[in-house]
Amino acid sequence: MRSEEVRNNMEYPPEFNKTLMTGRLIGAAMVSGLFLYFLVVVFLKAHFEPFLGVSRVQGIQTLRFGFFGAAAVVSILNRLINGRLLKNRIQGDLDRGLRSLFRASVISLALAEVPALIGLVLFLLRGLEMDFYVLLFVSLVLVFMYFPRQKSWEAYLQDQPLSCRLEVK
Repeated sequence: MRSEEVRNNMEYPPEFNKTLMTGRLIGAAMVSGLFLYFLVVVFLKAHFEPFLGVSRVQGIQTLRFGFFGAAAVVSILNRLINGRLLKNRIQGDLDRGLRSLFRASVISLALAEVPALIGLVLFLLRGLEMDFYVLLFVSLVLVFMYFPRQKSWEAYLQDQPLSCRLEVK
């Protein structure tokens, strides 16, 4: 389907809705995974009071700073990778556009889960509950940012500039 037809028609073929729904289901699964991490922390805190972690790692402050730095780097890389994946305009090729959008969504959602996973590791190592909650919040914000939205997908397919996208040249 040509880009002009998409602009004029504004009706998308069933593949559009199917691909968008699949991306949203993957996003919902990611949110469910984050909720599962939360339940693990709550369970361990409730059943092993006080939960002090499974390891007596020396230099925990250095490890914490390293893990928070890794979470920040992953968040920035996520933004850059997403911008790079959606850099090229599709020039009327709906199938190619849908593949690009789906791939960018899945990769961005997967990377969005990394900070919470890092927080879970910190909690399991030393029982650092607040660190987990901070990094879980970061993951939730990232999932919210990269969750597949119909308006954003339509704008991309119509070769319109997307707000909140880093233009990588």
